[in-house]
Amino acid sequence: MTRPGGMIHLYALVSHEEEYVPVLRTFPLKKLEHRYVRSYSPDRFHVVYDIIRG
Repeated sequence: MTRPGGMIHLYALVSHEEEYVPVLRTFPLKKLEHRYVRSYSPDRFHVVYDIIRG
């Protein structure tokens, strides 16, 4: 993990951009952002989740 206030960059292969948001919100977070990185296949793509630990 990281210290409180530290940032984690999580890269994931997903079928929709907010696929992991509900799971990530179960952890103590200060901030959660996500963005599209690149296409992988017609129905899958890479996203990055920037997580600031609470």
